[in-house]
Parts: sequence; C-alpha cells; structure tokens
Amino acid sequence: MLLIYNIFTLLFAVFISLLLITGTFLITRAVYLRKLNVFYIGIAYILIGFGFIGNLVFKLGIIFEEIFVSSGFSFLALFTYTTFYKNRNHKAKYLLTCVLSLLVIHFIFKVIFFIQPNELTHIIRKIFDVISTFSIFAWMGLSSLVAYQRIKDENIQQWIKTRYKIFSYSALLLSVQAIPELFLPYDVSYGDPDFNAVLIFGITLILSLIFSLGFLFAWIIPKQLKKINNKLISIWNRRKN
Repeated sequence: MLLIYNIFTLLFAVFISLLLITGTFLITRAVYLRKLNVFYIGIAYILIGFGFIGNLVFKLGIIFEEIFVSSGFSFLALFTYTTFYKNRNHKAKYLLTCVLSLLVIHFIFKVIFFIQPNELTHIIRKIFDVISTFSIFAWMGLSSLVAYQRIKDENIQQWIKTRYKIFSYSALLLSVQAIPELFLPYDVSYGDPDFNAVLIFGITLILSLIFSLGFLFAWIIPKQLKKINNKLISIWNRRKN
C-alpha cells in the first residue's frame, strides 16, 4: 500500500510540474501575442500549482490551497468565456456568473468544514466540488468541441483542428474528476493508510495527469509533430474519400 501511494505521490509531482510548465509557457505566449484569454488559462495553471505546493510541500494549510485553486478555477471559467463566447453570445455571461457563484459557495463550505469538520459539511462541500468541477471543465470541453465542429470542414491546418479535439476531450475527462471523492469518508484524507483513500487518490490523479498531458500537448505541439499530424490526417481523409 505504501509503495503504491509513493508511486501516486511521484505522479502527482509530475502533474504539478506539467501545470507549472504549461502555465509559464502560456503566460509568456500571452504577453508576446497580447492575448488576454491565453493569460487567463496560464495564470490559472500557475495558481492551481502553487495552491497544491503551498499546502502539501510548505504545509500552509488547506485554506491556502483552496484560495489559490478556486482562483485558478475562476480564471479557467474566464478563459472559456473570453475564448468561445465574448462578443458572440450574451447569454454566456449568465453561465459565467453561475459558475463563479458555485466556486464561491464551494469555497465557503470548504472553510466551514475546515473550522468544524463533520459528515454533513463534508458531503455538502464534496457535492459542490463535483458540481463546480463539472461545470467548469464540461463547459470548457463542450465549447471547444462546438468550435471544432465549426472549423472541421474549413481549410485550416490539421494540427489546429487536432488541438481543439485534444483540448475538448481532456477537459471533458477532467469534468468527472471530483466524483470519486464523494466516496471518501470525511475523517479520512489522502496519505492515510486506507485502501479507499489510496484508490480514490489514484483515480483522481490519473484523470488529472491525462488532462495535464493533453493540455500540454495541445498548447505546446512541436513543429515536427505538427507536420506528422497534418500528413496522417491528410492520408486518412484521402482513404475515406
């Protein structure tokens, strides 16, 4: 059990590293391109990474972690809105408001549970965790998928279309990441010698790792891989026709 947990801990360190690498790249890219939406997702990655590092490495507490993670999630919602809906769909403002409100409610219950932990507040905060995580990443993934459907038949380089697909599938996968945590007892936390805790930690970690790898590849595609992707898609399309 300890060996498995140590392996998961190592993978979690890889996940945090991928977040920070991707976030740093995106912020640099945002400054160069002067793209506010790219800055939003870059700073989101950095904030989420710092939140986990502050709590797990420097022992600054769960409230420190939640402030940074919740702020990062808020920037992810802003990224989705400014990338796919700004000046296109005024109703999306209401959805953005709902998502941000869910994050605030979720943070409040996190604080309440930290002050007075009990089974009721644990269940409520986990329910809001599932709802807020799903709403942020499902919204992002579906928005990217709809955008892909709009451009899939246009004369655009294939690697750009591939980026949309990877982006959407990775986000949709992560939208269910918080569901296993509903089955974690309130008095058990990650790192405890408990089979369920290790199993749930492993499931959520694997989903998060796939997401971070997908986003890293979607944003930082090497030029050679872009060429290979374009050729493979062209061959596939010719065979279909």
